[in-house]
Amino acid sequence: MNFYYKKLAVFLTEWENHRKQLDHDWHRMAKLVVFEFVNNFSSLFYIAFYIQDLDMLCSQVATMLIVTQMINHFQEALLPIVVKSAYQKVSNKVIQELRAHKTLGPYFAPPSRPVHQDGVEEQPIPVLALDSKDPRIEQSTEEGELDIYEDTYDDYLELFLQFGYVFLFSSVYPMAAFWALLNNVLELKTDAFKLCRVFRRPSIKKVANIGVWQLRQLAPHISPVEWVLIFVLCEHLILVAKMALMWLVPDQPLWVREALDKVAYQSKMALRSERGKRTRRHLSRRFRSVHGVPRSGSRSRGTTPVASNAVNGEVRRRGHSENY
Repeated sequence: MNFYYKKLAVFLTEWENHRKQLDHDWHRMAKLVVFEFVNNFSSLFYIAFYIQDLDMLCSQVATMLIVTQMINHFQEALLPIVVKSAYQKVSNKVIQELRAHKTLGPYFAPPSRPVHQDGVEEQPIPVLALDSKDPRIEQSTEEGELDIYEDTYDDYLELFLQFGYVFLFSSVYPMAAFWALLNNVLELKTDAFKLCRVFRRPSIKKVANIGVWQLRQLAPHISPVEWVLIFVLCEHLILVAKMALMWLVPDQPLWVREALDKVAYQSKMALRSERGKRTRRHLSRRFRSVHGVPRSGSRSRGTTPVASNAVNGEVRRRGHSENY
């Protein structure tokens, strides 16, 4: 989707036909940032505000910061080299087989370069001839076959999306800042490898700033001190808004408080009922032990605790009388 978004943004910006290159870059960047923001953050907002599943949101943010970033590093640095090396091996093997063919061999033979032998008088400036096996020729050929490094848009866009993940969802996933720092360290090495091995050496352009990615482009007449004051003012406004929301919006809605009070009341009544049952059972045991109330099933055998005690006493008295 990002590829088609980029094509659409470029087409719309060129269709607008801006007068200056700076205006063209600004409007192109604005469209691409909006497209990328919707494409990368829409699923997170859907989980956060519609499904309202914090565990799913935490796992999704972790996936975006860890798995997606690793895939991007692989696609930027390693995948082009792997594809290029595999393509060169296959193409060299195919060309060798075609050159060895009897019929098609002459068509794929390496072209012969004629050697011009001019007189000394026709060569006023001596030219140093390089050997065909010189490593500098092979290096120049390999560098010429590399892709062209267009601009820094993709590199800045990765940092923009990463800042969005940390700024918006670090409260749900506190480890986001750590993974962002680790990704920035890896990004330095990946970009250096990409510029040295994957793309051609870009042309040097003198610029005053980072272009449309700089916030000061929105108001170039504001001084750095004024920017600091604006930042402090925005911070205080956010704190005031937070305090106002804490005062206006309760931590627990009314229906939550009613549900908690209902659960507490039911728990209290259940505990009171259980205590009453235990008290009745305890009093019943004491009453039976004092008054000799028969237990369940004792009458069916025709005896009672009082009668059994009387019989046992009679037996004891007879035993004593016989001894005398």
